[in-house]
Amino acid sequence: MTDGAAQHGPTQDNNSPRLVLATHNQGKLRELRELLRGQVPGLDVDTQVVDAGAVGAPTSPRPG
Repeated sequence: MTDGAAQHGPTQDNNSPRLVLATHNQGKLRELRELLRGQVPGLDVDTQVVDAGAVGAPTSPRPG
């Protein structure tokens, strides 16, 4: 018997991020979205490709 809470793999609605880019730079995000546009069937690059800040990832210190 199940309680209905068990899941058999990740679930995701169509608007949730599917690809997180390791950048906080908005210019890089725009550039990478354009490179990905039309390359991955079913991927809406405007809503499903996000930068690291969108998922709360911290910025990393730059060496030097």
